[in-house]
Amino acid sequence: MKNLAKLVPVAALAAAAVAAFPAGSLARTATTQPSKFLTITVVESDKNVRLGIYASTATHDGLIEVGANIPRGDYISINVINVGKKPHDFKIFGHQTKVLKPGGKAHLYVAALIRGTYPYGSTIDKGKSFHGFVNVV
Repeated sequence: MKNLAKLVPVAALAAAAVAAFPAGSLARTATTQPSKFLTITVVESDKNVRLGIYASTATHDGLIEVGANIPRGDYISINVINVGKKPHDFKIFGHQTKVLKPGGKAHLYVAALIRGTYPYGSTIDKGKSFHGFVNVV
């Protein structure tokens, strides 16, 4: 019974703490700062656009592929190269490269701050193989 008397004040304090902070008030709903860096490599040819999303490893000895989902809040470095024989351009996250001549390269830098599905692709080439989507989760 003595131990039960000691638990009552602790339980009362815990109940008061829960009542003082509504459910979820301690959880963050938005990212305040980007958390890490990703690299997107875009290879444009006369047949299609290929896109790879990579993160650097903890030991900085290379890159690992992370798939099609980009974590919200990450900085993204986008490297575009035209390996085709025709001019191409590239647009993603509302940013667009200039028209790249064969062998041309471009670089875009963005922060993925808002969740959603974002289209990417060439504005010059209209085929399905020149367009796709990435997800910010």
